[in-house]
Amino acid sequence: MRSMVQLNANAALAMLKFDVHAATDVDRLRPVGHALKMAEGSGVTFVFEESDLPILPDVLELCAAGMIPGGGQRNREYYAPSVLISDEVSEQIAELAFDPQTSGGLLIAVPDADALALLAELQKSGHRDAAIVGRVTARADFPLELV
Repeated sequence: MRSMVQLNANAALAMLKFDVHAATDVDRLRPVGHALKMAEGSGVTFVFEESDLPILPDVLELCAAGMIPGGGQRNREYYAPSVLISDEVSEQIAELAFDPQTSGGLLIAVPDADALALLAELQKSGHRDAAIVGRVTARADFPLELV
């Protein structure tokens, strides 16, 4: 419940202190849809690290039990041609990447030099689950990679 009711206002104020290249709120499209839009619009590739993705308690178990919403399956069908998913990524994590959330955080792209400072500022402002989830690279074959 805490993650669903936490507003992004403090995070938005925190990010204004840095050289933000792009940002969006993560809602129905989960990180995949939003990251794709940002990557395609900027001509870059977003690389998400499986081990860095924040996951709520018990979510992996629910996913393994088949508790996958239809919207997540439709998101995966629609976005899959633009996403490279490494063979090393678990099926549960791949499913979660397409999960349609209606109340999410912010996806913020900043220079590497600002990433840790922004993370500290976000956590200080109450966003304890803020995390660095990947990196931006020059455009590769796919605008989004999950490794």
